[in-house]
Amino acid sequence: MAWEIYGAKAHFHKFSDEWDQLNTVLYQGHPYFDSRFVGALLEYFSSGDEKLCLFRTGKRLSGALILEAKRLGRWATYRPAQMQATPLLLEDPRVIESLWPALPGWVWSIELYAIDPRYSPDLSNSPRPMISHPQAQTIGIAPADTFADYWRSRPKKLTANISRYFRRVEADGIQPILRKLKNVGEMEDAIVRYGELEGTGWKGQAGTAVGSENQQGAFYREVL
Repeated sequence: MAWEIYGAKAHFHKFSDEWDQLNTVLYQGHPYFDSRFVGALLEYFSSGDEKLCLFRTGKRLSGALILEAKRLGRWATYRPAQMQATPLLLEDPRVIESLWPALPGWVWSIELYAIDPRYSPDLSNSPRPMISHPQAQTIGIAPADTFADYWRSRPKKLTANISRYFRRVEADGIQPILRKLKNVGEMEDAIVRYGELEGTGWKGQAGTAVGSENQQGAFYREVL
């Protein structure tokens, strides 16, 4: 039983099937942890220095995470802005103890950012000086409930505001519709339209909006 350390951007695709199998075992295939999402993040936003850390029990993959070096002795989970929750795929959280000597150079701390406490191992008893930062809980709506029941349970201020926005739009002669795009061929136009909308706000002014020609647009086209 030992850690294997690889360059994440160059080698992640070689282990994507095992990564997905472990995600399925631990978290029922959480979409943020899916190799198609994580692999695209590495392809478009990785510096190339991140490390893919894999732990095996026998020949079976039982642990996986991606780390990047910060300053001298500091490592942290790889988390570009597009990743809302970072994958920490560990059947046994105690194995992270043996990761310290496996990483290159001196290691003073391993910082675990944007962890969803419902989809991560319990590291509270670790004697090592790790920084674990719970980000948020993944949203979930009970599928047994109808949407009407769900909407009635929401805060009255929220439902009143949404109703007011709809009335304002209709007063301007615009009829709101809901259209669901599911086909691969529709994603290009969807990204272009989204980018046009986002570009009219503060993100457009800051230069961080999704665009049909920029890196963000290419990433979301691939993922969708």
